[in-house]
Amino acid sequence: MPILPGDTRATDEQLAALLRNHRAGIEEANSLILNPELPAREPLGLLTARDLGAALVSLLDLAEAPEASRTLKIHVINASYDGILAMIDLVKSHSALPKVPRAQGGAR
Repeated sequence: MPILPGDTRATDEQLAALLRNHRAGIEEANSLILNPELPAREPLGLLTARDLGAALVSLLDLAEAPEASRTLKIHVINASYDGILAMIDLVKSHSALPKVPRAQGGAR
């Protein structure tokens, strides 16, 4: 499900802020992928995450260009959000990133 509908009322400034935020999210995910201390169980999965991040940055570059349409910005925001989640999932499933222990008993 997209985070922004095509007919969103978000201002141009809000769209620009979301694009910047997603770029920062990709940079943060890349810092995990490129961390030499992160033991990789499946190096190809991490390379896929890195390549996905590079593709997303290219999309963000297009969306942040002065001539970019509002429609393009909205589509890139939605695609980059999904892409960041996919990058994080790839890192979690293909590396030995420490796992958060499950809660014992209590509320679920």
